[in-house]
Formats: sequence, C-alpha cells, structure tokens
Amino acid sequence: MKRSRAISPSSHKFFGMIWRATRLHVLVASAILLSACGGNGNGDNIPPSIDTKIALNVSVAGNGSVSSAPAGIDCGSTCTADFSEGVSVILTATPAAGKIFSSWGGDCAGSTPTCTVKMDAVRTVSASFNAPASSSYTLAVSSTGNGSLRSVPAGIDCGITCSASFAANTSVVLTAAPGAGQVQTGWGGACVGAGQTCTVLMNQAR
Repeated sequence: MKRSRAISPSSHKFFGMIWRATRLHVLVASAILLSACGGNGNGDNIPPSIDTKIALNVSVAGNGSVSSAPAGIDCGSTCTADFSEGVSVILTATPAAGKIFSSWGGDCAGSTPTCTVKMDAVRTVSASFNAPASSSYTLAVSSTGNGSLRSVPAGIDCGITCSASFAANTSVVLTAAPGAGQVQTGWGGACVGAGQTCTVLMNQAR
C-alpha cells in the first residue's frame, strides 16, 4: 500500500512565489503588446496627423494671369487658395496678348515669370503686366510764320512733312530755317530755347 506524501508549508510557499512571478510576467508582456499595438490592438489611440493649411493671396495689375503648382491659384478668377504648411508653391505669370510681364511684388521679387513661395506663413504676392516698349515713336512738329523745320536723321521736312516716326531712343536734331525776312524766335513743346537747333530724345512720342 502506497503512502500519500504531504506537501510541506515551505513547498506551498515556493509554488506560490512561482505562480505570482509567472502571472506578473504575463501581465507585463500583455501591457507591452498592447502598447505596441496602440493600446487596444487596433491603433485607435494614435492621434491622426494634422494637415495645417495656410493662405496664399495673389493680385494682378494689368492684363495677365497667375497660376500655381500645386493647383489652387488661377488669378484672374481664383486669387486666394489654401496650401499645406511647408509646401513650396510655384507661381507662373502669363501676360495677355500684346502685353509683357513686368515684375512681382509682396512675397515675390524680380522680373522673371516664375516665383517660388514657401508656405510657412500667410503669403501675399502681386504681379504686374504692362504694354511692351515701343520700337519707334512719332515726332510731330509745327511752325508759325514763314520758315521750315528739318530733321537729322531725315524724316521731318516741315512745311511738307511735319510728322515722322523714329526708332526708340534716337536723338533727333531739328533745325529751324526762317523764311525770307523772318527770324527764328524760339521753340516750344519738347524743345526749349531760342537757338536754331534742338535735339529731341525719342523715348516717347514728342
């Protein structure tokens, strides 16, 4: 007949310590796993990333338009748009037919038709368009009394031809020739003084 063997109180204490240690390890491992998975295993406790938007305002002076890449600005029609913080927006100025792009203003500078704006703050940009500089300008002359006016380079011979076009920025020398019994008394308009000749710079119509 086999005898039952009683477990000593010290053995109960030993096995109890093992059980508590094992249970603690399981709880720690579960906490680590839940933390790695976002708290509940589904990642629901991870806060979503925030896409901060910042305004870009564009204005146009003259005949032309400004567009953006990424899309958003098409001014003309849409001159304000919001872009994500930190994005670099490329603005392109396009003149209307017969016009030229002149310059940027505000948070853009220079006269090249493109400008890059870093959206780290609210931005304001202006674009200016002008008519192109003329390649020639008209010089018109008139006289009172008896006499004539001629030009160098040739073109004006007034009394006969009293208006002519000259290349832009040309210096035109006008010479007054009084008629018989007359004297030249003075110039007016784009010429001043009383000398027989006058030089006119053709950087605009004169």
